[in-house]
Amino acid sequence: MAIEAVNLSKSFGKRSILKDISFSVQPGELMGLAGLNGAGKTTIIRMLAGVLQPEHGSILIDGSNIATDKANASKKIGWVQENPVFFPESTVEGTITYFARLRGIDRASATAEIQGALDVAGISGIKKAKIRNLSMGLRKRLSIAISTLGHPKNYLFDEIFNGIDPDGIKFLKERINGLKKEGCSILLSSHVLSEMQSFADRVMILHQGSIADIVSTSDLAMKGLYNIKITVENPDNKLMDFLDKFGEIDVSGKTIRIKKATGDVGTINPFLVKNGYSVMELTMTENLLEDYFNDKTRNVK
Repeated sequence: MAIEAVNLSKSFGKRSILKDISFSVQPGELMGLAGLNGAGKTTIIRMLAGVLQPEHGSILIDGSNIATDKANASKKIGWVQENPVFFPESTVEGTITYFARLRGIDRASATAEIQGALDVAGISGIKKAKIRNLSMGLRKRLSIAISTLGHPKNYLFDEIFNGIDPDGIKFLKERINGLKKEGCSILLSSHVLSEMQSFADRVMILHQGSIADIVSTSDLAMKGLYNIKITVENPDNKLMDFLDKFGEIDVSGKTIRIKKATGDVGTINPFLVKNGYSVMELTMTENLLEDYFNDKTRNVK
């Protein structure tokens, strides 16, 4: 088992942040971590990285306990923060060399490994650039390169899509998918649920310090959470009566929206055709994870 967290709890002062959290991430699996601000996502990632200690519970990284065997466990995990912080006057090359030494990589292999990490991150051409002159996207590429030093098989990515352009997001997704194909276990937190749905295997929904659910993205379509939009030239009561059985209906002129649709929604189009409705639009939203997340976190005490 690659990453295993058992009964984690954490408080800051009188404020309880996490309550009895347990989960695991398997080799070759990408688990998304979703939650509102303050839900405890970053706290979980920092505990897994060994920066924070849980009040209760245990964390194993490839069998090594992060609390009692931190040096060994830390070598088995790569961590990329939301806002990577480096010495502003250092160069890209100097920064990654510094972290290679912290990783305990011997000098004989450090040069080749550093070059390989920079090449994969697409930043070998800016080795002499100072950190203060780098964009957020380039700093995150550098952070990705640093995280791969020593070739760990486990990765923690905390809100890494924030503050970067579409090309940067594309690069990060490609690199993360590459690590997944290499058999690495990955825990990734993000507010961009549509992106998470597109490439996560499972998503842990965190709400008010507890796990609301852990759902497989492949099962989302079976959860009965569809948002359907239908626009017809000739809506009437017969159509409304038919659509009413699928869920909550919201009508605006010629457009009908069905929220949280359930049942055999595949019968809607044949009904429209058979009964002579002039269909201008019939769409089903793809943001099933967002719908499911909202359902799990709404009105939860």
